[in-house]
Parts: sequence; C-alpha cells; structure tokens
Amino acid sequence: MTNECKYCQRKDSPTYDYGCIRCRERALIHEPCKVLREHMALNMWKYGEVPEWKRKPHCGCTNLCKRKQLTKKE
Repeated sequence: MTNECKYCQRKDSPTYDYGCIRCRERALIHEPCKVLREHMALNMWKYGEVPEWKRKPHCGCTNLCKRKQLTKKE
C-alpha cells in the first residue's frame, strides 16, 4: 500500500479526495486567492487534519478578495 491516493499519484489531477491529507493540501494550494483559501481551510476540519495553507503561491489579496469584488460589480 502506498502513502498516496490514486489522485495524488497524478500531480496534475484536477480531482481531490478530501479523505487524503495530500489531496486537501493540493486543493488548498491550487486556490490562488488567500481569502478563499482560508474559507476552504476553515471548512476542511470535518475531513481531518487541515494542512498548512498560509504560504505561497497566492494572488496577493490582503483583506478583500479581488475576484469577489469583481463579481459584486456585475
């Protein structure tokens, strides 16, 4: 048995198994917005340990999500 799930074995896989800590980490890091990433992390506790998400790469948003602001203008 490997430590990686079938989705983690393919590094470019767009599919995540939230039962797998590495998939949870990939999902968090794949989200470029720090604000949205934080919301994702806050909801991931129900699947198990939440990996470190306060790291780069990220889009550079501070307190407000730039993408969220753009959708509110429409």
